Amino acid sequence: MRGPLSPSTNYTCGVLVKGFEEAPAVMMPWNPPYYPAFMEQWGMRKEMDLFAYTIEKETLSLPDWLKEQIAIAKQQALFTCRRSSRKTLEEDIRAMLRIYGESWSKNWGFTPLSDKEAALYVKELKGVLDPDFFVLFFRDKEPVAGMVALPNLNPLLKRINGHLGVSALWHYIRLRRTIREQYRIMLFGIREEYRLMGLPFLLLDHMLETAQRRSEFRSIEGSWLLEDNAPICELLEDFCGRITKRYRIYRKELS
Repeated sequence: MRGPLSPSTNYTCGVLVKGFEEAPAVMMPWNPPYYPAFMEQWGMRKEMDLFAYTIEKETLSLPDWLKEQIAIAKQQALFTCRRSSRKTLEEDIRAMLRIYGESWSKNWGFTPLSDKEAALYVKELKGVLDPDFFVLFFRDKEPVAGMVALPNLNPLLKRINGHLGVSALWHYIRLRRTIREQYRIMLFGIREEYRLMGLPFLLLDHMLETAQRRSEFRSIEGSWLLEDNAPICELLEDFCGRITKRYRIYRKELS
């Protein structure tokens, strides 16, 4: 038995084991601090930890070597990039999901999305995505990498408490700046054959440049990342990211 998963790693998963004082990012779980001990009392043992990294505007200062690598990648001009738009959003989401599936297929716990799940993802993301925070990179007009960050809708969801209507719109207008203070990188993918060509640097640089143009921007969270995904963890650390939350997938052998 492995979990919690709802029902796979493509959705909300994990028990929060560190970072209880931090509010959860959009579409990420939160639980009281006694949950990990409760799980262990029932014979559950750690299977895998998931990290949430936070990059804060106030502490974002890239090292010189990283600035140089980004400049080289831009100068080489091996790729073109395009932000999404309302007109291309559905097509872009489908392309992003294909990249995500290919780039994550060898990772622990990966489950490919079915056609119905992909269609549901497209429908749900269309309603909440800010196209400025959805970028695709192309090689010879073929999408090879992408990143999606969602605004933190949790303050709004908490305020409306499940009630839709005119009051929800009023709360959205009132909380609009708060919502845009924090973003969560929820989809990130690079096709394997292009990973050593500067794309990881270009993706994060593009996303952070976009965020910093927003006066209300305060931080961006990358979540979640497998603890054994060293290249991506190190990438976020290079960009001044620090682990602010840790989630755990548990396992129990059933006899």
